[in-house]
Amino acid sequence: MKKLLSALVAMTMCASLSYAQENISIETFRKAFPNVKADRIGEAEIAGLYEVQAGNNIFYFDPRKEYLLFGDIITREGRNISAEKRQDMLSRLVREIPLEKGLKIGKGKNIVIEFTDPDCPFCRKASEWFRKEVREEVTRYIFFYPIAQLHPNAEAKARYILSAKDRAKAYQEVMSGGLDKTDPGKLASTKEGAALLAEHKELAAKAGVFATPTLWVNGRHVSGADIPLIEKYLKGE
Repeated sequence: MKKLLSALVAMTMCASLSYAQENISIETFRKAFPNVKADRIGEAEIAGLYEVQAGNNIFYFDPRKEYLLFGDIITREGRNISAEKRQDMLSRLVREIPLEKGLKIGKGKNIVIEFTDPDCPFCRKASEWFRKEVREEVTRYIFFYPIAQLHPNAEAKARYILSAKDRAKAYQEVMSGGLDKTDPGKLASTKEGAALLAEHKELAAKAGVFATPTLWVNGRHVSGADIPLIEKYLKGE
């Protein structure tokens, strides 16, 4: 019996090692789960599991049973491996954003990249905080991601901002609520502004943005108008 158990353990270990060493391709994963849109796949820190990146989400694939596993991997010491990977992934995605396409405000040493909706109350909260509290310390690159299902007038306002000669002034006018009573159909826009807004939406999709505001503060991701976390990252903590 002991010999049989030893043999079974050895076989199990060999099988696990072979899967850990096998190079599972994205095509292999897509064959198993054709309806799951995955961008990248690589070995996870747990032998036999693979880390799958999809948009700004991370989950795990077990090729032995063809299982998908959702949730965070946390070590005994409290280290959240999954959260670290998400932060790394989002930092990589933001490095691919062409900053010259955004609305630049400020000349500070801290770099903030922001995807915003002109009618989102949380976006306006963040905008007002930046304007009042840290405007001398920050350079902001603002991209527009109007969510029509929630804010039907936001797209017209985003086009108006991107079509203006003084975009920074138009941005402040909109974010302060100055145009909330204006018929959105009467807001001036240009073909160039509309084309730039379309580019902003594409960049949002590539960066895995699905809600606003979404920010990167000195390369670190912040979801929502989380002012304490923004302050922390501005301080380099």
